[in-house]
Amino acid sequence: MGGPPPAQPADAALSQLARLEAAVTRLGRLPWLEVPVPDEPLQVVRHRIQAAARCPESALADGQVGQIDADLAELEHQVTDRLTAMIHAPGWDPGWRSGAFEQVEDEAVACPQCSRPTATRLLLRHVVSPQLHLQTLQCHRCGDIWWTTEPGPRTVDLSGPVDVLGRRGEPALIERTVANHGAHPLRGSVGCAFRRRRNLGMPGGSVQRLVLRPGESKAFRVAIPLAPDRTPADTHSVCVVGLFAGTLVTSLVMLQLA
Repeated sequence: MGGPPPAQPADAALSQLARLEAAVTRLGRLPWLEVPVPDEPLQVVRHRIQAAARCPESALADGQVGQIDADLAELEHQVTDRLTAMIHAPGWDPGWRSGAFEQVEDEAVACPQCSRPTATRLLLRHVVSPQLHLQTLQCHRCGDIWWTTEPGPRTVDLSGPVDVLGRRGEPALIERTVANHGAHPLRGSVGCAFRRRRNLGMPGGSVQRLVLRPGESKAFRVAIPLAPDRTPADTHSVCVVGLFAGTLVTSLVMLQLA
């Protein structure tokens, strides 16, 4: 009597390696979106996954699998840091990179920001690299709510208010809830920056590492200092990006400074 037999060490190692290989494959598609993923370090991680898969039980026992996971998370942190710098200048946004995509789905939904039936969920597929998708929720009133490279239900998401008020001379508080809806732990990084505002002398971005257990949510909070004499009173766009297991998620903030 009882449930299925427990997984053997080799099976557990192969399952983890399969998830790592899938993450590396997803990460390797992101340069189509002009995400700065360095090819050589990515290939090094892939070769280490292949080597570990030849002797999975010993690779698990001596910590190789865990080290590959940690090294992949560190690579994603470096990519997030570079992408955050790109957002600041010359500027980056997933919607700006969607010219080679075709729409394959659309669904009318209520906007999570204004609660009005004015939002649409769109699924786009890359024409040249059809395994790459962009999914987005857009509201006629609130604008872009989120983007993700996951084509189906979101495993990881960033949520928080689009419209945020601030005052010059006071730190601008950017907050997002990062949630893992999947069945496995996630390691990754989240960063944010003012979009195309380096030329105005506004401060650069900030990046944080995060580890999320299955079903866990954590807060991402950044207080950006704003000098009163160098910050124009205007609406400034802040792009928040997260990179977890090769999945890129984006959330936009419209900071209205008085």
